Amino acid sequence: MDMWKKSEILNNKKFRILLLLEVLLLLVPVIGILRGNKTISTLSDAQVTTEEGVVREENGYSVDGSINIDGPWLEMSGFSMAPGTYCYYVTYESEDNGVNKINITSNGKIYRELLENELSLYSGRTESSCEVYVTSRLKADEVNIHADYYGTGKLTITDIRLVKTTASYRMLLVMFLLGFLLLDSMIMLYVYMGKYPLALEKKLVYFGIPALAILASLPLFVDYIIVGANLGFHLLRIEFLGQSMAQGIFPTRVEPMWLYGHGYANSLFYCDTFLVIPALLRLIGFPMSVSYGGYIFLVNLATAIVAYISFRGIFRDRMTGMLGSMLYTLAPYRVYNIYNRSAVGEYTAMIFLPLLCYGFYLIFAEDTEKKEYRHYWLLPVLGFSGIIQSHVLSCEIAGAFTILLCLLCIRKVFRKKTFLELVKVVVGTVLANIWFLLPMLDMMLADQYRYSNNSGVYIQDRGILGAQIFFTMQNAGSNSRFQELGMVDTEPIYIGAAVLLGVIVYFAIRNREKEQDPAHDKAAKVAFVLGCVAIAVSTYYFPWNALKEANSVLELLTTMIQFPTRLTIIAAIAMTLVACTAGYWMLRWKDKVVKYIFFAAICGGCILFSMYQTNDLLLTRDQPLRLNSMASMGHSGILGAEYLPLDVEWDFYYHDAWPSDGVTVEAFEKENLNTLTTVTTSAEDGDHYIDLPMLLYKGYHAKDAATGEVFPVTVGGNGHVRAILPAGYQGTVKVWYSGMWYWRVAEGITFLFWAFVFAGKVVQWKKLRKTK
Repeated sequence: MDMWKKSEILNNKKFRILLLLEVLLLLVPVIGILRGNKTISTLSDAQVTTEEGVVREENGYSVDGSINIDGPWLEMSGFSMAPGTYCYYVTYESEDNGVNKINITSNGKIYRELLENELSLYSGRTESSCEVYVTSRLKADEVNIHADYYGTGKLTITDIRLVKTTASYRMLLVMFLLGFLLLDSMIMLYVYMGKYPLALEKKLVYFGIPALAILASLPLFVDYIIVGANLGFHLLRIEFLGQSMAQGIFPTRVEPMWLYGHGYANSLFYCDTFLVIPALLRLIGFPMSVSYGGYIFLVNLATAIVAYISFRGIFRDRMTGMLGSMLYTLAPYRVYNIYNRSAVGEYTAMIFLPLLCYGFYLIFAEDTEKKEYRHYWLLPVLGFSGIIQSHVLSCEIAGAFTILLCLLCIRKVFRKKTFLELVKVVVGTVLANIWFLLPMLDMMLADQYRYSNNSGVYIQDRGILGAQIFFTMQNAGSNSRFQELGMVDTEPIYIGAAVLLGVIVYFAIRNREKEQDPAHDKAAKVAFVLGCVAIAVSTYYFPWNALKEANSVLELLTTMIQFPTRLTIIAAIAMTLVACTAGYWMLRWKDKVVKYIFFAAICGGCILFSMYQTNDLLLTRDQPLRLNSMASMGHSGILGAEYLPLDVEWDFYYHDAWPSDGVTVEAFEKENLNTLTTVTTSAEDGDHYIDLPMLLYKGYHAKDAATGEVFPVTVGGNGHVRAILPAGYQGTVKVWYSGMWYWRVAEGITFLFWAFVFAGKVVQWKKLRKTK
């Protein structure tokens, strides 16, 4: 804001004209949005062609297995499509589940001109929809919608309705806003630099941080998504979070769309806070490939910014801050997490590890008598909170190494003010995240889930080999089973050549520098120990299997990790701090030749090897995914089904209420995780109940919709929600999911905590301004 005022940009007539033109251009998408959606064609007014044997019924067109059709059987044409976004809605009844398809094609192709993915039809549903993106005008004789039959049962299509949506205008509005913001900021910076020339260090920061984000994002500049091991699961997390938000469900606890509408408590165990960003992009109308790619870029940018702020704060030097930002943002393991594994939670959590370094450095290394010392607790709280909201397992790892850090600095831990700050870190972290932690712990105590099966897993064989610690060529790799396949095509699970060089230089010059800078030397020593421990326990040689067999507590702790290589996140940040210490010391050297050689080697090596890694990803990953409509992704990509109740079989489909003997279902309605079932039960004593198409988690309730009489809810067949009904009952049963009342209290506590922190910072800022 100060830069904006100093630049006096609003006094520039040309800039005011530019702003006016931008406002006028923004009116174009706004008008388009206000015009609303428009129906282009329906099955009743389009040209319809069918295969021989297809039955024309009063309510549509039908086909079954007796006709011996395997492929297209109905084609809808006679409509044109202008560039823009569309959605077609199919009304149908299908006896087969997920095998019959709907496609829209342009001259038999779905690439470039017309972007979509096929739509699967499911038994138990009556309507499905699919998004379509058209990039150039398609004439009526070029485009058609066709239904493909691959089943055995009857399939009836009642209607296909093609609608031109306002999503293209919503996307255009967002792109205009972002583009204008970027353009105006660059103009403002240019004008400011003309009046107040920036130092080279500031220029390096302003342009270097975005450059680092772009370098880390090179694999995004293609028209497809690189498929990582966990990609499908996380894309469905984004999609179903967006759909839940569109239904007004927030914060989301159990997303209704998972498992054929039965709901899955993913959000109760795996926080979705930061996935709100790509979910909002999906709601605006962007394809998943753009939404997910945009999220990765923002993560890379945030990582570069947070790392710069943290390392600059530790060393109080911009150049060292940029060195740390580069080494950490382009770290091989971080890039590997993004593209090889698609480990969304883990690479998001890595944004916040530098904040932990910064915060604990201030707590342990700074003078406790400083006035601002009592505020240092907030940085680790922000760091831990960001990690918890991204990936709880990463927080457990970071927490374990924080305990080790405290043991290494045990003398300082028991200083009165330091101990108080550490207590504030613990309490603050709990209060800041209790809205998520309390429901998660409540659910863990309420039932047993499939993740408990991990207790039988031996993880030692997934550790790295000794050679990988010093591996330098950061290729993409696809092999992580080193005990079986050796080092052939190894995944880049190591700290990288640039950081390794920085660590070597640190020890080479330490004797010369440590007396002049003892604080940073001690921090580097502690970081080196933590990094070495992280590397050691991530190897095959660490006795994970023996620990697992030792006792039940160690068994639980070891198997929770799943992969020892996850501990590389600690090695990455710890060794980066050591390398930054070497860089900070080298900046003070008077011998310019040695200094230039060092920075040329470490910076050049980091960028060169990172570009090699990302280029190798593009050249060797042979599973590109062009995902335009999420309808093709299905509903059940839940990886190992960790959050399914333990005894539940992974076998779901769309269905209505299942009554017990003596119960008659007269009407059934379902919206998200809310059902209304009109039933009549017999007057005879016995078990009377209805099983509903929802997976039971703690937080379901049932009552009579008219009288409010409460009915017990328990587990039904294969984990379904079961409402117990009295004999002789006649009425409408309402069953819904709302969680527990004390979860709302936890949300209020978190809100009050952050409100208190914000208010405190505002007061502190005002006092600071008065003293200037």
